[in-house]
Amino acid sequence: MKSDRAANSWAYVEFPYDLKELYGKGNLVPVIIRFDDQTYRGSVAKMGGKYPMLLIKKDILDKLGKTVGEDVLVTVTLDESPRVVEIPDELKAQFVQNKSAKEAYEKMAYSHRREFSEWISSAKKVDTREERAKKAIEMILSKQKRS
Repeated sequence: MKSDRAANSWAYVEFPYDLKELYGKGNLVPVIIRFDDQTYRGSVAKMGGKYPMLLIKKDILDKLGKTVGEDVLVTVTLDESPRVVEIPDELKAQFVQNKSAKEAYEKMAYSHRREFSEWISSAKKVDTREERAKKAIEMILSKQKRS
């Protein structure tokens, strides 16, 4: 497991296979990844290196109890199920008022839609979720990603 970001906010595992040959797709192959005993839906993505990468988000690292440089058992399966993101009520309410933001959100990659939804839903207070939903609309309209 490797990382090139400070504070172990994420790590990655190189995927030493040809995506086109293995899956028939050149990039962003949807997969179900098992890191030791933690399952995650993500994508295998080319990111400029020699091999495509499987990203390991901080919450998965925390659940694994591992840090960058430690070994992790990785199992990868092609994910052929639909990728649906549950939109928080606070964001739905904002979309009612801003149709162009809703259209832009729907055109975003699954992972970006998921990040916005998780960010809003993770807030414990209703006021915080509402503020995050408003901020999300601004970010979506200005084509900013939530990561």
